[in-house]
Amino acid sequence: MVGVNRYFSSGIGDRSIPYIGAGLGVAILSGPENSRTSFAWDLQAGIKVKTKKAQAFKLHAYVQSAISQFGTDYWFYPGWGTVAVADYAHLFQFGLGGAVVLDFKRK
Repeated sequence: MVGVNRYFSSGIGDRSIPYIGAGLGVAILSGPENSRTSFAWDLQAGIKVKTKKAQAFKLHAYVQSAISQFGTDYWFYPGWGTVAVADYAHLFQFGLGGAVVLDFKRK
């Protein structure tokens, strides 16, 4: 995933900075018989808490999704014949996370 974060100034104080982020990437999906890669995206929102040193803490919630073709349906249309239509699945993952980060832009 390659993503960006947008930080906002907060009225909470100089140490707590809310942010939102988004990313695009590749999901590697593997099953017992085959594996494939597909398009993936994510969205996140959280807060960055600065300390007096170079460390900072991030707490966030996120949703990630991958879109994958998993089969084909065949439909018969009178006058057209049989038409193959791809089936797609949208996989979603929700979560909460945190990180210890280095904050080199201390004030």
